Amino acid sequence: MDIGTAKPSISDRTRVPHHMIDINLPDNNFSLGEFIKLANVSIEQITERGNLPIICGGTGQYVWSIVEGWDVPNTLPNHEFRAAKLKEAEDLGSIHYTNNSPS
Repeated sequence: MDIGTAKPSISDRTRVPHHMIDINLPDNNFSLGEFIKLANVSIEQITERGNLPIICGGTGQYVWSIVEGWDVPNTLPNHEFRAAKLKEAEDLGSIHYTNNSPS
């Protein structure tokens, strides 16, 4: 994605190798577990070449998952669970709104 990101320019990426940029399309699912797996492969390859990987960019959760060595299972989305929780939140939200309504 080129809009709304701090992605390094092509010129910067030509001068200094960058990894894991444009690895997925915005419309595709991509889990934290998948990220960790790919990041660890990149880190291992960089280290094997005698270089020091610099971990930066992305969301804090993704960076911390690598820095702290999180063990996150690579699971598929559970659409039924998500729908049930959204419904629950909507129901609770309307109860909250009704109970706090000035009328």
